[in-house]
Amino acid sequence: MNAEEKLRSILRAEAEVIDASPAGWDRIREGIAVRRRRRLWLRSSLAATTAMSLVALGVVFATRGTDSDVGSTIVPATAAPAPSPIPSAAQAPADRDAPLPVIWPLTTLREIDFWQDNPQSRPALRDPETAAREFVLRYLGLADARLEQVRETSASSSWTVSRLIVAGDENTKITVTTVDVTSAASYPVDSTKPSPFLVTSAASDALTVTAPDQESRVSVPVIVRGTVRGVDESVLLEVRAHNPAGAAGFVALTKGFVPAGAEQPWETSLTFNDPPNAAGVIYATTASPADGQLSAVTAVPVVLEPGEQATAAPQKSTSPRTDGAYPAQFVAVERGRLAVFETKSGKRVRFLTEELPGGGVSDPSTTPDGTSVVYVQGEGTCAASIRRVPVDGGDPEVLLRSNGTSVPRQPVLSSLGDLAYIEELCQREDSQIVVQRSAEGAGPRTIDPGSDGSPSGIAWSADGRTLAVINTLTLDSPTEILLVDPAIHRGVEEGEKQPRPPEPEGADCAWSAVDYGDAGVLHAAQICHSEIADAGVVGGRLIEFEESGPRVMLSIDDVIAWFDVDATGDHILLGALACGETCEDADESVQRFSIDGEPVKVADGLTQPVWVG
Repeated sequence: MNAEEKLRSILRAEAEVIDASPAGWDRIREGIAVRRRRRLWLRSSLAATTAMSLVALGVVFATRGTDSDVGSTIVPATAAPAPSPIPSAAQAPADRDAPLPVIWPLTTLREIDFWQDNPQSRPALRDPETAAREFVLRYLGLADARLEQVRETSASSSWTVSRLIVAGDENTKITVTTVDVTSAASYPVDSTKPSPFLVTSAASDALTVTAPDQESRVSVPVIVRGTVRGVDESVLLEVRAHNPAGAAGFVALTKGFVPAGAEQPWETSLTFNDPPNAAGVIYATTASPADGQLSAVTAVPVVLEPGEQATAAPQKSTSPRTDGAYPAQFVAVERGRLAVFETKSGKRVRFLTEELPGGGVSDPSTTPDGTSVVYVQGEGTCAASIRRVPVDGGDPEVLLRSNGTSVPRQPVLSSLGDLAYIEELCQREDSQIVVQRSAEGAGPRTIDPGSDGSPSGIAWSADGRTLAVINTLTLDSPTEILLVDPAIHRGVEEGEKQPRPPEPEGADCAWSAVDYGDAGVLHAAQICHSEIADAGVVGGRLIEFEESGPRVMLSIDDVIAWFDVDATGDHILLGALACGETCEDADESVQRFSIDGEPVKVADGLTQPVWVG
């Protein structure tokens, strides 16, 4: 049995004893424009342009040829520190619950004791090579990685982790990190029993973390310093806490980005939630500009200390920035895949999904805490699932699968944990709203907009108790925007029907998307069609509904096929189509603007953008 077959056999055995880790929450909002154009007057011209073929990421586990390759899932950009010395028994703490200078997967003597009594629980840890491979698969989440041994002693070994940016092209090979694997026999453990092999260091020559030091005790805020090779780099930092219950072995407490380069030191301050235990890691990575995937990893084991300053992760809808700055990042669809981009430059940071058979990704939206994206994954004819994926990368979690007679669209997750989506029947064009009341522990409820209506867009209010619904009637009747309380299946307050702003003279307008944010401020976009000339689509408008009434914030020649408003309500992302007489060959772009400015193009060829940072 070769190394590949050995690792596969081990992981198959582990699948029966290790619980899957929660993948995080994902939301995506793309189907609004697709459905609306299909039903309304833009049916023929816009449907082809805005249909997205995105694919949610799945776990790819494969080795290639005779190389020592490891397959994995989506790659979070992360980096690692210099190799640590082999820990000695004299250095090991007497307290069997105290953290050891170990990154993964057993971080206390008590956990090692349990493994020695139950080695079948993690069979991969019997051998240093399979331990290193499983670390790459589970902890790094690195796809198509190769391992080469560069050092070996009786108690430890070092392995370089590399990958090809272009499959089959050895000239594109890059070394991501060097992993040190150490036998737990170096610690005060039972020498009469087999000892597991543990990862004690992951370091990259291209990315270093100079502070905090290994085994440092860190509390909120923690100052992280380091250097990175390259002229224009973005370092992703995470504070990770040990999580023995999850397959990946960690839970991310916080994350942050630092622009750096030119060999100049970088520095940033991170706050993090109270850790579940004291064993933690400062995790740093960079991504390759060639493909947006992992290019350097450095990980430093530390001891986490809770403090009064520890705060929960900021909520997208309740924590506006006070500096007037745009969110640092957004998620959008690029060539059928979901990816993270820098707002300032439009540069791709990393892909979140890979291509899967059966359909593409659509309808992205971010979760209220801004850490995950929820989306629809096509899985074949009249088959789709709602999934969520962490913004910083990881395995997608399937929240719901269709039953074969209908497909879900536009999933949106509330701050209370309730999932709402539009359910479209496959055999006819009927649709209804379904709400999974997870906050109450109740089953799904259906909201029927009425026999004359068809929902084409939904969004939760900031408090998670009200849905804004775009209710499309007939082509000759106005489109309604309703505010609905899912708990009582009806509109809220007297003014549930928002006033409809006047339409441009000689044009017929249909709603494109809706966003219901802070302080009850509702935003909606219109696509307008000319009734006079042969010009077809004449452009779009973004309207803000306030207590004083509707206000047109923006009128442009491009069709607003998608948009998202940040927590402050001041910064807006547009997914726009530059159409001629029709939109069949429209140029797609992402534009950003503030309420007092003009749209600025960020990137071409992207669709369905949503803020994440």
